[in-house]
Amino acid sequence: MNLYDIMVIEREIEIRAEQNGGEISDEDFKNLIEYQTTSITKIENLCKYVRHLELFQEQAKEEIKRINELKKKAEKRVNSIKKYMTPYVMQKGSVDAGTFKLSTRKFKSVDLSDEFFRVYEQIENEYLVPTTTYKPDKKKIKADIEDGNEIPGARLITKENLQIR
Repeated sequence: MNLYDIMVIEREIEIRAEQNGGEISDEDFKNLIEYQTTSITKIENLCKYVRHLELFQEQAKEEIKRINELKKKAEKRVNSIKKYMTPYVMQKGSVDAGTFKLSTRKFKSVDLSDEFFRVYEQIENEYLVPTTTYKPDKKKIKADIEDGNEIPGARLITKENLQIR
């Protein structure tokens, strides 16, 4: 029996009580207590499961944070080791180290000074790449609708949010 079925039974008992001048038969009262106990137990179990999932989410966030920190440390070690070996390999041109062969490769990259960023407003658009995307400002939209403004394609809806403490 699910929670909805229990609510239907409770409503049926209420209707019977109304029809009988507020009286509920012993059988109906027994059933109501049984269903209430069942529903409270189910709700309690669902709350326990929600709590379990919330704790899992927190643990997952912490594990992701820990793994990202390990990744950053490994990246720093790799960069440090490469920085240490690069001058030697540059001097020798190419180095055979057992199953590994080391060499260097030239590449070009752009280095932007502080001056570039100070004058970015004067730079032609062809040198700028948009780095942010636009998304609806829901707080402003909500405030405008509440103030009586109509915004095509937007509306306010009311939802219920279960709080478990």
